[in-house]
Amino acid sequence: PKITTFDDRYNTLFERINAAAFLTSFEGQIQEANQKSCEFLGYNWNELLRLTLQDILSKELDWAECRDEIAARGCLTLESETICKDGTQFPVDVNISIFRMNGKLVMFVLLWDITERKNQEKRLKESEKKYHGLFEYTTDGIFVLDTRGVILDINTRMCEIIDVMKSSVLNKN
Repeated sequence: PKITTFDDRYNTLFERINAAAFLTSFEGQIQEANQKSCEFLGYNWNELLRLTLQDILSKELDWAECRDEIAARGCLTLESETICKDGTQFPVDVNISIFRMNGKLVMFVLLWDITERKNQEKRLKESEKKYHGLFEYTTDGIFVLDTRGVILDINTRMCEIIDVMKSSVLNKN
């Protein structure tokens, strides 16, 4: 029977995670990348090893500030955009952890594609904007109550009808 070593387990996790995964120097030079990162970004493995995090993440990131926070906290989580080999960009969640490996500081970096989440957030904001427009600009007066009859919201027309300021009736029964 084959004896599983730590390296075998590490490699299995590194390759099977459903995210682009990288080991980089503290300066951001990519030293190791999983297959998902190649698929994600459109580079082959050898091309990725010539790049830095600065090459594949938004040019808007302040890397000095990011490294300071990573050094202080040991990790960093943020939203950014990734830049693919073909120049396309899409939103990603970035998670960076720092640790020592063979006596040197390295970063473990995970990138998750959040395009679908961003699209859903956009649709939700559009829906809220439509609701707000209907709520505020209808000719009907509207109260929004909770199950106990407490006023959670009131539109402008209802304030005009009952001649009150919105702030004076919110959270009242």
